[in-house]
Amino acid sequence: MQVYLLAPKNNKTEKTVVEDLTKKIEAIGAVVEFKALESSQIMAVIFDGRELSSEDYLTIGRFYQTKLNDKSKRLVAYLMGDKKDMPESLKKYFDYIALVERNFINYLKEYLFSVHKVIKL
Repeated sequence: MQVYLLAPKNNKTEKTVVEDLTKKIEAIGAVVEFKALESSQIMAVIFDGRELSSEDYLTIGRFYQTKLNDKSKRLVAYLMGDKKDMPESLKKYFDYIALVERNFINYLKEYLFSVHKVIKL
């Protein structure tokens, strides 16, 4: 399973968070992608309280369009940090919104098992 990870990587702290999440996602048997949007089964968007760029919105829209044609694809969000918020207009497009990291990883793990019947424990 491929997970396209859309996350802020503007400074050292954000890069460290993304590296940590990448390791956790790969530990359950998934492959994290930052470029292969169309071939990914899941797009995971990390919201940290800041506005997304117009490019990020376009990327979410492109994935959502592929999701309409492939019902096995999932669009998930992880709201991290102190501000657990995302634009209200986006919420209806997401299959799952996690408020804590554990729930985010567990959702990916359950999806991996339900689709592929394989999981690393």
